[in-house]
Amino acid sequence: MIDVQTLGRALLGAALAPVGPAGVYHVNHPEPVTCSQLLSTVLTELDLPWARTEIGLDEARARLADVPYAKHHFEMLTVDHWFADDRVWRDFGCAPGPDFPAAFAGHASWYRQFLSR
Repeated sequence: MIDVQTLGRALLGAALAPVGPAGVYHVNHPEPVTCSQLLSTVLTELDLPWARTEIGLDEARARLADVPYAKHHFEMLTVDHWFADDRVWRDFGCAPGPDFPAAFAGHASWYRQFLSR
């Protein structure tokens, strides 16, 4: 996961690199973000409540059985996926910037405004 400014730096780095990109780059921050850290950061920064009820993984999968795209997103949140690729920072000479909690805090006001609509 990365924020929009970091993605912009990577794209600018690619555009200005003396040598063209070599293959596919997975642009992500070198510090992995757990689902727990993602939810905790977002809910805290946006002053949102945690769910009042809990359901198990099997029940959640059953509820999503008829929604294929939701099942994919659910699996992305419940199974760790870390796409490690530091080549973008090395090849394009730019830094990944702050980690997810710090970067999200810098954009939280935009999300609050968006959610208030």
